[in-house]
Amino acid sequence: MDMSKLSIKINNRYKTLENNIKSKSNSYYDSYLDLLEETLKFMLDEALIEYDKSKTCGSILKLESVCEFLKNQMNLESRVYDKLLDYIKKSNDHKHKKEKELDLQAIINQMQIYFEFINTYFRYKHLDEIIYSKDYYATIFGETQKIHEKLLQEKQSLTKELEEAYINRKLTDEALETYKSIVEVRTLEYLSLEDENIKLNKEINLLKD
Repeated sequence: MDMSKLSIKINNRYKTLENNIKSKSNSYYDSYLDLLEETLKFMLDEALIEYDKSKTCGSILKLESVCEFLKNQMNLESRVYDKLLDYIKKSNDHKHKKEKELDLQAIINQMQIYFEFINTYFRYKHLDEIIYSKDYYATIFGETQKIHEKLLQEKQSLTKELEEAYINRKLTDEALETYKSIVEVRTLEYLSLEDENIKLNKEINLLKD
């Protein structure tokens, strides 16, 4: 989903959030807070509303001048405003408790409120709204993880096929070294799931060759 009609920074924050949903990463909560904060600051800067830029999203939202702008000028519903504060608190709670499970329904609910928030801004600015689809997030939830598991299975299958040839030295010296470098235990690397999938794809292509 393209959020660049707001700003490039917001679009980048949103892409990070999307990637965390696809990876079923607990970093989703950080990215949700980052997205909200970047979006709120963008709206306030555009409206020339003064606030302390060093403050976090929740603190800024509670400012009387910000609340007045959002509710009375932008016409943000009190329900949405209250939910934003609620989800900020819940996201911070999840971060501090370091919970491992990422709940799809929570994502759907939080993203619905986010889109109600930005669509209120779009109406205020007389811009086209973005249609929210909960099905979209249900579809991408865990997508990268599923791809990762599939790639691991494919690599395992190819490795097994080549194992006999490796044992019997039926591979060329060059192919033998390539095979060994792929199947030997790798040192611990801190890669995102997306980067890990790219690496697995490269290794699978080498094994196929």
